[in-house]
Amino acid sequence: MMLADAAHWIAAETLDQDSPQLVALLHVLQATICVLYSYLSFIYLPGIMNDGSPFVPTAEEKLDVLFGSSGRLLPGGGVLRSDEPPLAEQHLVDLGSGDGSLVRAATRMAGFGSASGFEINSVLVTLSKKLSRGRANECFFEQSLWEAPLADADVVVVYALPEFLDNLAHKLGSELRHDAVVISNAYPFPETPSLRLVLEVPVETPYWRRQDKSSSLWFYRMCRT
Repeated sequence: MMLADAAHWIAAETLDQDSPQLVALLHVLQATICVLYSYLSFIYLPGIMNDGSPFVPTAEEKLDVLFGSSGRLLPGGGVLRSDEPPLAEQHLVDLGSGDGSLVRAATRMAGFGSASGFEINSVLVTLSKKLSRGRANECFFEQSLWEAPLADADVVVVYALPEFLDNLAHKLGSELRHDAVVISNAYPFPETPSLRLVLEVPVETPYWRRQDKSSSLWFYRMCRT
């Protein structure tokens, strides 16, 4: 909190000698720094410090592409085959689930039988559990994505920085069943025999959305030879 303390000191020093408008501006600066510090402490840093990615809310446009009325993960959406179990019997896992919006969308919009989110940030896990209270098929775990068990996952979704995708591909390849579906938001996995690209779907998001901005969703199938 050193920056906030500095802003407070400046405001105190100018209280008797500067205009009320300047003092008010400095107090606004102090409050803004406090908010930024809180964001870094509780949202951004936990993921980075645990070899993951910062929390970025999934754009509604991307949720719609995945789970909406013409969603790619629905029957006939171009990813799932007609001979696969119905969605009501499938389990979706979100690695780095943030506020849980993707988990909730999977069960409530698409009808997945169950969905689990793994998130290292305790604040976001608490929020996710509150928003899913009373829904036994939506589960959240305060756990690193690197420690998440994936043996029973039918679909895995991840939004990770490119530098983590190589190691993550190895984890998926060693744990997922053959033919499991993997979706990567924004960044493609490096070429690997264990992940076969099914399709890439570009998604346009509003210009003002500076976090989960316009990018592609990459759909893969797990290949075990």
